Amino acid sequence: MWRRVSVLGFIVLGGLAGCGDNQGPPWVPAAWHNGTRLRAKVADAGGGAVQFFGWYDTALGVDCAFEQMTDRTMRCLPTDAGDLGWGDDSCSQFVVVSARDVSCPAPAFMVEQPPTDGCHHVASSVAQVGASRGVTPIYVDTGFACEAYPDEWPTFEIGPWHSNEEFVAADVIEVERPGGITARVAVAEDGAQQVLELANRGDDTCKPVDFLDGGGWRCVVAAVVRDDLFGDSDCTVPAPPIAGCREPEVLVAADGHVYLPGEHHFDVVYWRDGETCAYLGVYSTRRPGARADANAFPPLSVFERGAGAVQARFTSDVHGDALMPAGLFERATGTACRPTAEAGAPDTAPWRCVPTNVPLGTSLEPFGDAACTVLAGPLIMSRTYGARRVAFVDDVVCDARHPPPLRRLVEVQQHVDSIYQMIGGQCREVDYAKTGFPYDVIAEVPMTSLPAVTIRVE
Repeated sequence: MWRRVSVLGFIVLGGLAGCGDNQGPPWVPAAWHNGTRLRAKVADAGGGAVQFFGWYDTALGVDCAFEQMTDRTMRCLPTDAGDLGWGDDSCSQFVVVSARDVSCPAPAFMVEQPPTDGCHHVASSVAQVGASRGVTPIYVDTGFACEAYPDEWPTFEIGPWHSNEEFVAADVIEVERPGGITARVAVAEDGAQQVLELANRGDDTCKPVDFLDGGGWRCVVAAVVRDDLFGDSDCTVPAPPIAGCREPEVLVAADGHVYLPGEHHFDVVYWRDGETCAYLGVYSTRRPGARADANAFPPLSVFERGAGAVQARFTSDVHGDALMPAGLFERATGTACRPTAEAGAPDTAPWRCVPTNVPLGTSLEPFGDAACTVLAGPLIMSRTYGARRVAFVDDVVCDARHPPPLRRLVEVQQHVDSIYQMIGGQCREVDYAKTGFPYDVIAEVPMTSLPAVTIRVE
C-alpha cells in the first residue's frame, strides 16, 4: 500500500530522526527506526559512527529486507535465500539453486521471483530449503527448449512453503520534504521504519551526486561511467554509460564532472575477463552532452557523525533532517570504507572497515624475460593504478550481500619492468590494460591497522 504524506511546515524533533530507538510519528522520514519484531543490524565503528546494515527478524531468527510481492504487499523477506530453478532436462521439476560454493552452508530459504522485464524486482512466495541433491545440472526453459546451463550448481529439494503473512508487512509512505525531495519510507506493522529511496520532482528514484565546481550535492537520476566496461576491443577506451531501466537525467563521467545526456547510440561494449578483453554485447548508450547545471536539481546536504577514526555519513534535506545512510568514511582522509569480515569462522571473525582506495588483488607469478625462463614474481595484480595498499580476499564467497572475507593486507609499489606469461604455448608480454596493473609487495600490513567495526543487532 502506498500513501503520500506532506510534512512541509512540520518541525522534526529529537535530533537525528529515526536512528535506533528514537520514537517519532510515522510520518517522520527516519533513516531507520526499530520495531517490536524487526531490529536494525548496524555497523558500529565506535565514537558514535553507526550505519544501517540491514534488518533482523527476531521472531524467525533471520536477516531480512523489504521486498515488493506479487500480492502488492511489501514484506521483510529472508535474505539468506536460494533461487528457484529447473532440476531436470524436461523443465518439469523445480529445485532450489544455490549460487554459493559447495563448501558454503546451505541457504535457509528459497524466495520465488517470477520473471520480469529486468527492471522490476518482485517476489511471490517463500519456502524452506529441503534436503541436498548435491552438485547437479540446472536447466532453463527458453520457450523453445529446455536447455542446461553450462555449469553445475548445488541444488536442494523444496521444503514446506510459508504463508506470506508470516513475514512482517509494511506500508510505503511517500513523505514530501522541503526542497523538492520525496522520501519513500517503509513503515512496518510492528513499528519498524526505513527510508527505502529518495525521489525528485519528476517522481523518479534519485541518488546523491556531488556536483563539482561548487554545485554541491543534488538528488538526480544518474548513469555512471563504469571502470570495467570499454568501447574498444583492447579495453582501453571507457564505454559511454549504458542506459538502464530509466532514462538518466545526468551522466557522471570518469573525471567526476556531471553532464547532460547527449546523443543516443547503440555501441559494442567490451569488458575485462581475466587476461582477455571480452565482447559483452551491443547496448543502448548515451554520450555526454553539455555540462549539467546543479541548480536544476533538488539540493541535498551531507553530514557526518562520530568522534573516532571513522565517521558515519548521512544525506539530509535542506532542513538538515537525516534521510538516507551514506556509508562509513575515514575521518583523516575522507575516504569511504566498506565493512569487511576477516577470513575465519563467519560468526566470530572480526570486521574491519576497508577503504575503497585499497583495491582487491590477486597473486601472479609471471616471468621477467621475453623467453619466459626467469620468474619476476610473486606479484599482485589489481585494476587500480597507483595503489599503496592491496587487500587479498577469499576466493569463496558464501554471502554475496557483503564483500568477500579479508585474508591479507600488503603494502605495495608499482612494478615498472615488463612481465611475461606463457599464453597459448608462446611467451607473451602481459598487457596491463587487459589484466590490471602489477605491484611488488613491500611489506605485510597488520589487519589491526584497519579500523575495527562491530556488526550488532540494536
